[in-house]
Amino acid sequence: MSSKLLVKVSSKIKGHHIYQHNYHIGEDVKCEFDNNNQMSSNAVAVLTQDNKTIGHLPEQLASKIHPCMVDGMITEITGTISGDERDAAEGKWVQGGGVELPCVFRIYGQICNKLAVKNILK
Repeated sequence: MSSKLLVKVSSKIKGHHIYQHNYHIGEDVKCEFDNNNQMSSNAVAVLTQDNKTIGHLPEQLASKIHPCMVDGMITEITGTISGDERDAAEGKWVQGGGVELPCVFRIYGQICNKLAVKNILK
């Protein structure tokens, strides 16, 4: 069975200030596990199409998505940068803060999991 679009989520890419990627609005990105992340066991990295890390999903979103990726409910996440960088609401110099980029993420999986994934992401 092929993966289908299950849901779109407007969120942000956190930690852009660390990676300093020269992004452009409309740039497509993809997401993968970040198993080596010392800050979070749920870390999901956001990468360019040529596999350069530009940040991570926010922890609140990653903590819901990561288990769904592990169990196969979510098979792929892509996204499109949708705005200019801005300071995080938490501030620049606190954990979870920094600079963030608005992004619309597209979450794919088996169509039979659509309702379950939508409910998890509420």
